[in-house]
Amino acid sequence: MKYTRVSSAARVAWARFIDQVRIAEDELKPQGEVWYRGVTESGHKLTPSLLRYSNGLNLEPELFAVFQMVARADIGLSAGNNWARLFSMQHHAVPTRLLDWTTALAVAVYFAIRPSGSGDPAVYVLNPETVNLSALSSVKVDLLGRNGPKDYDPTGGPSLPLPFACLAPYDTERIRAQSGRFTVHGKKIDPVEKAHPSSTRQIRISQTAIPAAREFLRYAGINDYTIYPDVEGLAPYLKSMTGLR
Repeated sequence: MKYTRVSSAARVAWARFIDQVRIAEDELKPQGEVWYRGVTESGHKLTPSLLRYSNGLNLEPELFAVFQMVARADIGLSAGNNWARLFSMQHHAVPTRLLDWTTALAVAVYFAIRPSGSGDPAVYVLNPETVNLSALSSVKVDLLGRNGPKDYDPTGGPSLPLPFACLAPYDTERIRAQSGRFTVHGKKIDPVEKAHPSSTRQIRISQTAIPAAREFLRYAGINDYTIYPDVEGLAPYLKSMTGLR
């Protein structure tokens, strides 16, 4: 990430953002992990990719069936359970009911301030334990299959009504690099912040603070290649490193 001089106004605005994150965490009163999600526009809702399409739920069985058929040949998808297949779909950018979160604030900031949109980016803060207390009557956040539905029905999704928090049923280099966690939508299509209002907060990153946010990522060693530690992340990292963008 190229070095740039950051103004005192940017640092003050960034410090204000960090203070607001602390306040949000104090209000949410987490006993364990706090989760974060960065969005490039503060108006973006906590809705998974599948539910952003008006006909997404109708097409879910077809997406699942075709991905399973093709992926087993092309990427060697094993004959694991449907949850594992669903996470493989998410990994390969197929629309799903999964929503990505992270336990690392720096990772959320990275996704929030990627170049796109004209409004202020934002970071959502989540208490996953109180989410699961509402959705599962248990504060436990565990691997899928251990806590929550035992398997995934591609013809109708999870049987639970509310979104719930979980860990991936398997680990990948990308999930590790992004300190990845997930919420899964059930029968109701409300975004997470509407389904669990007492468990979520949103903090905007003002345009003034963005240069200091980029400086924060540089100090934290967060860049395209650390977020995507594979060939996909190498090209944008090399462009940034050599000043080609």
